[in-house]
This record gives sequence, structure tokens and C-alpha cells, in this order.
Amino acid sequence: AAALFPVFGDGIPPDATFTLRITDGRVARYPYNGTFAAPFTSYLGMYARSDAFRGEEPWDLHRRWVQGRDRIDMATFLNFVATTDITGGNSGSPMIDRFGRVVGVAFDGNMESLPNDFVFRTTSARTVGVHAAGILEA
Repeated sequence: AAALFPVFGDGIPPDATFTLRITDGRVARYPYNGTFAAPFTSYLGMYARSDAFRGEEPWDLHRRWVQGRDRIDMATFLNFVATTDITGGNSGSPMIDRFGRVVGVAFDGNMESLPNDFVFRTTSARTVGVHAAGILEA
């Protein structure tokens, strides 16, 4: 912020700067390749994707995941997407539901969220979070 404001003014928000940031949104699917991307992934989907590519890079799984496959509840949510507005530095931020419960941790944005630093659009831009149930199941 100290470097950006003198050059661009305060009209452009800086990356996350260890200050409290609050955004709201909802879990929602989004248009993707002529269809819709589901708002949730599961362990079943993770293993199915790896299997479809015979466990070869970049779809290979660490041996611990392969060895522990039979102990995982495949229906457990793994990741989810939401219409919240994040930027660089938000990875690790808690994602909470309307009741104040932590339901996940933000770790990325989809490709469609890249313009959000300049124009925020909820039609297809999504925050990607790891679901709390997925963390506990691991």
C-alpha cells in the first residue's frame, strides 16, 4: 500500500496487507466450457480424475492418498467455490457461513477471477476454498 498509493492514489485497493477485510458472497456454480462448473468437489471426484489419467502427472496423487483411499469417505466435500471478492494475499483466510461457522479456508481464485483486481464480476469469478469437512476427512 505504501508503494501503490503514491503512484496510483487510493482508487486502487492494494493486495491484502494484514488488515481486516470482509467480503460476502454465496456458494454458486458458474459457466465453464459451455456447461456449468459445480460449486463443490469431493474426494470421489479427486480420485476419479486421477484414475481417468492413470495417475500420471499432473493428475498423480501422493502415495499417502493412494494408500489411504479405502479409508476416505468419497462423498465428503473437498473444495468449493464462492462469489466472494479476494485478492493476492488472501490465501489462508477463513470462509464463514451466515451463522459465523468456519466452513473452509480460501486458497485461490478461478481463472475468471483474475480481472477482479480491476472489475469485480460475480457471473463467473469465484474464490476457491478447501472445505472444512475435507480437511477433517484428510
